[in-house]
Amino acid sequence: MLQGVVYLDEPQIWSLILSYQTPLQDYFARIGLELLVYEGEGFAYVRQPEPSDDGSSNRKPLPRLTRRIPLTYR
Repeated sequence: MLQGVVYLDEPQIWSLILSYQTPLQDYFARIGLELLVYEGEGFAYVRQPEPSDDGSSNRKPLPRLTRRIPLTYR
């Protein structure tokens, strides 16, 4: 998941993501990432949320952990 989008046409991986969605979300949240699963559209990916500019957080922003690529279906 850190290397890109996972699609419904990868049935073994897709079923694992759906089965373990909550634990995966918890794990990725611990390392500063967000798991997004679009079950109806058939894809899932991990993204790093943008740091808030409103000053509500006193933490330094994390370094970029994932690549930013446009989402396209192969």
